Amino acid sequence: MKTLNRLLFGEKNQIGRRLIVLVIAFSTVITLLISVVQLVFEYRGLRSAMERELDGIAIYVPTIAGSVWDFDEKQIQRAIDALILLPNLVEVRVIAADTSTKWVSRKKATPNAVTRSYPLQYESRGQVSAIGVLEVVSSLDGIYRQLLNSAISIVLSNGVKTLLVALFMVVLIRRMVTTRLESLAEKVHALIPNILPLRQVVETHPQPMPERLDELDVVEWALDHTAEDLNIAVTALNQLNQSLESRIHERTKELESFSYSVSHDLRTPLRAIDGFSKMLMEDYEDKLDDEGKRMLRVVRSNTDRMGQLIDDILQFSRMGRQDLSVAPIDMAHMVRTVFNELQPLFAGRDVRLQVGPLPCVLADSALLRQVLINLLSNAIKFTQPREQAIIEVSGFVEGAHGVFCVRDNGVGFDMQYVDKLFGVFERLHSHDEFEGTGIGLAIVRQIVVRHGGKVWAEGKLDHGAAFHFTLPHAEEKP
Repeated sequence: MKTLNRLLFGEKNQIGRRLIVLVIAFSTVITLLISVVQLVFEYRGLRSAMERELDGIAIYVPTIAGSVWDFDEKQIQRAIDALILLPNLVEVRVIAADTSTKWVSRKKATPNAVTRSYPLQYESRGQVSAIGVLEVVSSLDGIYRQLLNSAISIVLSNGVKTLLVALFMVVLIRRMVTTRLESLAEKVHALIPNILPLRQVVETHPQPMPERLDELDVVEWALDHTAEDLNIAVTALNQLNQSLESRIHERTKELESFSYSVSHDLRTPLRAIDGFSKMLMEDYEDKLDDEGKRMLRVVRSNTDRMGQLIDDILQFSRMGRQDLSVAPIDMAHMVRTVFNELQPLFAGRDVRLQVGPLPCVLADSALLRQVLINLLSNAIKFTQPREQAIIEVSGFVEGAHGVFCVRDNGVGFDMQYVDKLFGVFERLHSHDEFEGTGIGLAIVRQIVVRHGGKVWAEGKLDHGAAFHFTLPHAEEKP
């Protein structure tokens, strides 16, 4: 059995070879069935033709019956000798009613024959008398020979057709199925990841591929084990992530402690510098000339800037660790509220806020407030050169997010530096032009990303800037 399987399906048990064998076997069976059906119909046709020929003999019955009534032996013999010449007839017999008198004409005997009897009757003076029987024997040998010739012709014809179809199917299966399955099996097998390092994490060992698998079995085995390997990889990565998160948590605590220590250590000398500078301004003001007073003002201004920078650094470092308290928020209301709180920044200026219809969002109120403070304060700051500053806030819903834009008519920026906008300490303008620490937009980006959104900017020098960001949309209003 194993030898037969290897002979039919090959050493590698290729599914393409199995398909080819099955196609040929199926085609052969179909050919035989079709041939048998054709031969059955032909046999029935030939038998029907023979029956019609035998039915035609009935026209000779009255003549033969008259000869028997007259007991004209010569005429009877001539009649049956004439009948024997008909196709397929091998014997004709006339048997008188007394069964003792017979007239026979025959050819060679055959076991394959059909006998048909015709009663001989004669009407005399209104009475019909049975005077004998005409029997004819028809041979089936001619039909069988014709069937044999037809069988050979049909089998050869159908065999050639089936062979051509089978060859076409073989080529088709080879090109469209077998080759692709072999390629797919090789590719899937090559895709099985080498996760031995991850297996060592979860303490599992790979299983070898069984022998004599066809291409589909190889694909199925590879996919099953790929799924198993991926589960192992996910488990191992989860373990590694937990370990990494634990280490990050420890490092974060250390960094937080370090940040607090550094800020405390930096604030002490800053307070000393600011305090002594203030004392010099107050106690020795009459002894300082204008240049000395200016220098002291520069010192105090830079200590204030340094203090603000330390505050921003601490805020930025804490922003990523702050827990989110998400709730539906009315963006239009919050924008107007934050803008009103920022009025001291533009006292004496003509700054106009235009707020369009804004969708509600799901966000942390305190963190979203920080985003709006930074974006609106930047818009206020960078529109200082304008006689009339215009700040537009618009928004719309796109999918599951609300998309917002804060646009101003300020000094703008060069788009080739857009990638620097959201970096820490990145500034596109000098401190003499516009105040700031360069951390505000980095905080905006960090907050928006923590909410699952994204932020980007557009601008042109001296034509204003537009800052876009997305946040999860809230179906229900607060």
